[in-house]
Amino acid sequence: MKMTKEDIQFIEDYLKENGISYWDIRLEMIDHIACDMENKEGSYDFENSLKHTLHKLGWLGNLKDIENRRLKAINTKVRAAYFKNFISLFTSFKSVLAVLLFVFLYYLVLQNGSLGQFNLTTIALFVGPLGFFTVHYAVTMLRIKKSGYVFYGFFYVIFAMLMTQLFYQLPKPGGLIDVSINTRNIIVFWATIANVLFTIGGIKIYIKTYKEYNAIHKKLNKETV
Repeated sequence: MKMTKEDIQFIEDYLKENGISYWDIRLEMIDHIACDMENKEGSYDFENSLKHTLHKLGWLGNLKDIENRRLKAINTKVRAAYFKNFISLFTSFKSVLAVLLFVFLYYLVLQNGSLGQFNLTTIALFVGPLGFFTVHYAVTMLRIKKSGYVFYGFFYVIFAMLMTQLFYQLPKPGGLIDVSINTRNIIVFWATIANVLFTIGGIKIYIKTYKEYNAIHKKLNKETV
C-alpha cells in the first residue's frame, strides 16, 4: 500500500503518545513501520495494516522500554566513535605534531607564566568548549527537538570534564588532598591535557552527528511544507 503524509503523521503521533520522545528514534521506527506496510501483499486498509505491523514488531502499547533500549544502542555507537576519535589523534604525523605543540605551549605557561596566567589558561581550556557547546546544544534542542544521537554527541563533549573534576577540586594546599602548589599545578597540567584531548574526540563526534541530523531535519521540513 502507498503511504501518504497523513499516514506518516498518524504513525508519528502514535509513537509520541506511547513514549517515543526522541524524534530521530521515531524517524527510524516510522521508516521501519512504513517499509513493512508498503511491502505487504494483498488488500489492506491503513488501520488494519498498521495494527498488523505494530503487532508483528511488538510495538503495541507503551514503548518507553523500546526507546530506552534504543538509547543504549545509540550510546554504544557514539561512545565507540568517541574513543576512535581520541585514538586518531595519535595515528598521523600532523595530529601528533599538533598534540605535542599544544602540550609544549601549555608547558611554557606552566613554567614561565605566573600562577594567575596558568590558572586563567586552564580555565579557558576547560570552560571554553563547555560553554560554547552547551549553548549550541541548547539552541539545537529548541530547533530540532530531542535527538538521541545529538544528546550523546553532546554528552561526550563534556564527558572528560566530568571525569577530571576531582583532579581539579581535591588536590590543593590545605585541601582534602593536601599538596604543595607546585604538585597541584602539575596535576592540573596533566588533567587539563587529558581533558582537552578527550574533549576533541567528543567535539568531533558531536559536530558529525549534528550535521547529519540537522540535514535530515531540514529535509523533513522541506518535504512537509
